Amino acid sequence: PASSSASSVWVVLGFPVSAALPCQSRRLVRCGGTSHVARSPGPLLTADYVTVGNAPLGSEPTMANAQRVNVRLNLRSLLFGPLVLHEASLVRPRLLLEKSADGQENWEIGGAGALALPLPGSLKIEDGVVRYRDPGAGTDVRVNIVSSASSASGPTPVHFSGSGRLRKSAFTIEGNAE
Repeated sequence: PASSSASSVWVVLGFPVSAALPCQSRRLVRCGGTSHVARSPGPLLTADYVTVGNAPLGSEPTMANAQRVNVRLNLRSLLFGPLVLHEASLVRPRLLLEKSADGQENWEIGGAGALALPLPGSLKIEDGVVRYRDPGAGTDVRVNIVSSASSASGPTPVHFSGSGRLRKSAFTIEGNAE
């Protein structure tokens, strides 16, 4: 596999993948660790310490980050579109979704709505956390997410648990989903 230094970004067919994300999202996207591309009919892209900057309205400078991101994609779709992701795995991902006091959402990208990203055929999450904040509604919820091993043909089971305040009331949740 090819590898690069901490300041480099994923490169597929000579194109830095992380360069495309800021153009679409108008957010700073950084790979602060090593990145690798395992060349095969379904290339596996790996990047360590990936960070996506938050909107100016955000309460924190980072909207999302992960210790490691692995994505296996369809090479033909990379060349001819639309992009198809066979699988993705995230290690210690953190996602902050929030609304400002005037109702603006940090997941709105340049007034064009939520950024449309392809959904992977399978997704594995190791030690994930999603936080949702809406001060106007009195909501601040944190949910821990971890996926379990899936069968070869079935969906990936996910366990979630969280707590916080939902519409100014104490809130807890725990469950499993597929």
